[in-house]
Amino acid sequence: MEVNNHFLKNAFALRRRGWLSCIPIVHGGKTPCINKWETRAANPADDHQIARWASQYPNAGVGFVYGGNEHALGIDLDFLDEEKANRAFARTKSILGPPSLLRIGRYPKRLLLYLYNGVSLPGKAFGGFEIFHSSGQTIFYGIHPETLRPYEWVIGDPREIGPSDLPEVSNEQILELIAALRPLQEPKKHAGKRKTRREANPTFDSQAASDRLSGAVAEVLPELRAAEDPLSSAIEVLASAKKGSRYSIAFGVVFALVKFGYTDAEIWQAVSPVYAGLFQDVSERRQHLKAIESALVWARKEIGPDLQALLAQPAIQSLHAAWEMDS
Repeated sequence: MEVNNHFLKNAFALRRRGWLSCIPIVHGGKTPCINKWETRAANPADDHQIARWASQYPNAGVGFVYGGNEHALGIDLDFLDEEKANRAFARTKSILGPPSLLRIGRYPKRLLLYLYNGVSLPGKAFGGFEIFHSSGQTIFYGIHPETLRPYEWVIGDPREIGPSDLPEVSNEQILELIAALRPLQEPKKHAGKRKTRREANPTFDSQAASDRLSGAVAEVLPELRAAEDPLSSAIEVLASAKKGSRYSIAFGVVFALVKFGYTDAEIWQAVSPVYAGLFQDVSERRQHLKAIESALVWARKEIGPDLQALLAQPAIQSLHAAWEMDS
């Protein structure tokens, strides 16, 4: 069996530097090769698993999953307008300090990595820039699907610089950065005007893994993460769920929204009317709404408490308020 020595060498080098949450990435793409890749932050693969992946996926790139003990914070500057991109980069350096690690996939977009030991932050797309901390993944080595060229580390190299060597940033600095980059934000797209992956691929419902629930989570999560408005997209996905897959899709939607930092109240108010509307009989609706409750309970056990509980801590109220402004 062919072994991907490129993946093996890079993944081992990263792990030796403290980047433990490594995963294989589809060659020439941005999608992980494996299901349940989100769990690799809390449960990193060992050297034996890395070696198995090198055999299973001979052309894979190397990705990194946020949310583990590395405490890495990713600032993804997604501006394609070069002037805006340069201004965003200058403001980020001014506020957070010069990065030790900077990666480019498609210029002028840039990814900067810092160390952050504050409260867990859900992944957030602000329109032109994203902040990753407790969820999401970043490609460290691989081929960019649009440029068809390798991702390039133009400042530093994570094979030589570990997460503990990164400049540490504070809540206050993150707040200042969000405020500084907001004027550069791209206008949000209106939900419903884009063609969803579900519409483009009518066999979507049949692609879940043998475990229907984890399969649905794996399918729904990337779609909602890529959306400008995850909550509106979640409603769209659920409303188009076909009979026989409604429960698993609802489960995946709820789990994804919990992971993105929405509160139980926000999720219930958005999801339950749509889910209930899929069933004609009133008593049947009540029974099926228990599925939403069960999904919330399960997701909270896996991910953590409602953000409203976290907001009770005064030190981070303003930080989460900044997140909510773009919800």
